[in-house]
Amino acid sequence: MASKRYVALVALALTVFVLIFAVFFYNAVVLKRCCRRFFYDVVEKEVEDLKREIEKSSDPTEVIERHIRSSPLLKGVFVVYSARRIMVSGSFLPERYVVRKIKVGSADYELYFDAHSLYLVNRHILVGFMLLFFTSMVGAFLSGFLLMRYYRERLFLEKERAESERAQSISLAISAVLHEVKNILNNINLLVYKIKKDCPSREVSLLYDELKRLSLYMDEVSDLRKPLALRKEQVDIGELVDDVISEFEDIFSLLNIKVEKNVEGTLLAVDPYRMKVALRNLIKNAVEALSSVEDRRLKVEGQKNGDFYVLRISDNASALSPYQMDSLFLPYKTKGKKGFGVGLFNVKRIVEAHGGMVSVELRDGYTTFLLKIPLKGVAGETEKDSRK
Repeated sequence: MASKRYVALVALALTVFVLIFAVFFYNAVVLKRCCRRFFYDVVEKEVEDLKREIEKSSDPTEVIERHIRSSPLLKGVFVVYSARRIMVSGSFLPERYVVRKIKVGSADYELYFDAHSLYLVNRHILVGFMLLFFTSMVGAFLSGFLLMRYYRERLFLEKERAESERAQSISLAISAVLHEVKNILNNINLLVYKIKKDCPSREVSLLYDELKRLSLYMDEVSDLRKPLALRKEQVDIGELVDDVISEFEDIFSLLNIKVEKNVEGTLLAVDPYRMKVALRNLIKNAVEALSSVEDRRLKVEGQKNGDFYVLRISDNASALSPYQMDSLFLPYKTKGKKGFGVGLFNVKRIVEAHGGMVSVELRDGYTTFLLKIPLKGVAGETEKDSRK
């Protein structure tokens, strides 16, 4: 609707300028005709006056000379007697002239009137017309440009407002769902805890740990606006990546995904729990994308690069277009049909909380997510953590 209003306003502005141009063009044509008519009226009157005086005078030459001296327009006269042309004294041919011929008695007269003033009037009208045309076009394009810029900004603000309202609606919906799920999880946690006390076993302990991790994750995503609090430890990044990859081994085998891993072992000061969450999200997204292709390849690479340790997670699914890259890490933006679009946003929060950067690139048929984590960090750094 806004774009239609924008087109209508631009069309209205162009119409106004076209109408103004048409009015001035019409007035210029009328002015030119009036000036031309006035000039020829003056010439014809002078011709009649001169002819009348010649008819009354006994010395036509003296009358003509007097008219040449007093007239602002008559500049030259030729008298024609039996094919002989004689220029009257004081005459000259102007650069631009209008010729009138009269016959008095047995003599013919050629009267040359200066038309330079008429030429100047026509030229000034033409120059004014061209300036009007130029300013009209500049005004039309400038108005169109300003209107386009105004409506672009307005459309952008409207889009931002709509996105904000959409994000708020989704956030409220997620909060309502998470509240109910957390209540159910609390009951399940209590039941599993009692089972663990009465019938201790490895499987029950694993189930209890996974439920605790799920409860923690539910607490984190219940409000994505909260700043992350980290508990950093000196962790071998190679071992941490191995742990996350091992969690997906069954899925890799089931989907026949070929995994290439080349990760340089390095001690980094990171929060191991949250770093695993970030890696799980990226690998999970890659697995979902690879499920739609036949030749499934996943690359996990990591090495030092300057002051950063760079992790690359790549898949050859080509499921990402360049148009999606700008909004990929925004909350509640998802390129898939499922999910709420908080996974990659959470990855960005975690990496940036560590002082790093996350980006995505398309190269050689692979979609690659890059995680840059600073090599410098304080081992054992402990901050107030929401897990407590």
